[in-house]
Amino acid sequence: MAKNIYQRGIRHSSEQVMKLIDARVNDISAQGNQSISYIIENAILDGLFPRNKDARNIVINYLYSDNEENRVKKTLESIFIWNYTGVDWEAKQSNFGPLVKYIRFHAFCYHKLSDKDFLFQRFLRQFSVLVELIEGCSNTYEEPPAMVKMRAEWARTLYDTACKKANEMSLNIFLDVISDNWIELNSYSITYQCLSYIVSMAEFKETSQERNDLLEIIEQISTEW
Repeated sequence: MAKNIYQRGIRHSSEQVMKLIDARVNDISAQGNQSISYIIENAILDGLFPRNKDARNIVINYLYSDNEENRVKKTLESIFIWNYTGVDWEAKQSNFGPLVKYIRFHAFCYHKLSDKDFLFQRFLRQFSVLVELIEGCSNTYEEPPAMVKMRAEWARTLYDTACKKANEMSLNIFLDVISDNWIELNSYSITYQCLSYIVSMAEFKETSQERNDLLEIIEQISTEW
């Protein structure tokens, strides 16, 4: 289908628009000694994909890869892995809140977990560190001390229960803990490692709407990178 679209060429809405585009493309070509087709191709890519190099590579290689299976899932895994490869426990970026909301809305996380699942055990080991980070938070964000304590106690209870009764847990509950403590956790690389594990264990729909929503978020947050 994509080839057929390109083979048809571009149909301009009017002769005025055609002349306007031609004039601008010719000026760019003359200044940079680049072919007109190269300029048009890059203009289209800039309009359809994120301008940030890292974000664009992730979207092109995963969300719109030739392999049509699990595009949304692989894109989320890739972007979280990319973000937790920072230095000194720091993530590369801390503005991934919209992606966490995307997962909570789009992921199917209600299947039962198993204490024999190797990936879930790896996730739990990393999640235990998040619990310690939450417990170590002071009242930095003008919340009542009782609220800070309650969130820390809930995170600890969730972790302890998961270690003993994994089959009674849902990935959504872990997502809730991360989301509820996002201000405290968003700058730590280990937070994104945990999120990559959650994505790996979850399932996602593969429709144009899901891809469009995800691309819009990635484009939005990557303007700050």
